[in-house]
Amino acid sequence: VSTGPNPLAIADHQLIEHLITAVRTWHANRHAEVRDIETRSLAALIELVGLIERSNSLGEASHTVANELQRFLKCHRVSVAISSGGAVRLRAISGLPTFDANSETARSFQAASDETYVRRSFAAWPPLNPNAEHSLLALKRLAEMQNASAVVAVPLMQNQDVVGTILVTGVRESLLEDSTINLLRTSGPILGSALGLAKRLDGNWLNRSIRRIIRSEEHTSELQSR
Repeated sequence: VSTGPNPLAIADHQLIEHLITAVRTWHANRHAEVRDIETRSLAALIELVGLIERSNSLGEASHTVANELQRFLKCHRVSVAISSGGAVRLRAISGLPTFDANSETARSFQAASDETYVRRSFAAWPPLNPNAEHSLLALKRLAEMQNASAVVAVPLMQNQDVVGTILVTGVRESLLEDSTINLLRTSGPILGSALGLAKRLDGNWLNRSIRRIIRSEEHTSELQSR
């Protein structure tokens, strides 16, 4: 019997550390109105992590992230791609229960996800750093394809590894405002840790079976308590 550290406990500890860091960073030297906006954003992130943990598969978790972020940000589209074998694969596009990987929409999101995965850094179109324009061609094409005035690219980090990417398309005035940029920057390590754990559990049939049993017992207990 293994006596090594519990990966679930380690991941939970990492999530807690990221959340504490986010609170300290966001609340330092902030005006009350700004703190209120960012506290609501942080609460939404915490709720989203809970939804990821309750998902039955990596695919379900990816769709949850895409749809919930799109709803909270009121943006055009959100995509989630997950790393595998040294590359990323598009797993979810908000508002689309399924999609054709060869469609023009999916190919444009996939190309921008690939670009973000290789670059390993937060970015946006139009560029936040004018000197980075040459490395953001896929983001530019995605913006044109989606008729969006802005795109934000978020690498999902778990420790030093990129476990996936999130792309957000929308209106420049709202998507590139400070509060939204701060939220999306902070979401990288938080959602990266949560989705990284979901990815590990998704590939383990025993863990999947245990999670199904737990969900079933929780549902039975809820029914009995009514």
